Amino acid sequence: TLTIEPGIAQTITGFDPATPISFSTGGTFTLSATGGASGNPVTFASTSPTICTVSGTTATIVSAGTCILTANQAGNATYSAAPQVSATVVINKVAQTISFAALADRELGSLPFTVSAT
Repeated sequence: TLTIEPGIAQTITGFDPATPISFSTGGTFTLSATGGASGNPVTFASTSPTICTVSGTTATIVSAGTCILTANQAGNATYSAAPQVSATVVINKVAQTISFAALADRELGSLPFTVSAT
């Protein structure tokens, strides 16, 4: 009888992206984690691509919201695949400001005037 045992377990550690992050169109942040002894790379993905996307170790901000990221590491002939690890990153909305140009003095009852803001 041949019994095949599962490979040696490995884990992913250190997958803890900074949060919260302020929204900036096309802004990026770097992902990192330490994998087990298989020597295979830790790979990252986003399960919320309307909030952020991932390419390699770079996450790109798409919109404000909650971005759920995953980290995976494949196994090999000796080591089992590491259990998937996930992390949540909050992408905060940016506060808006409205500025008015200086207004000239006006008297009560004077004609209407135009106000502009940026």
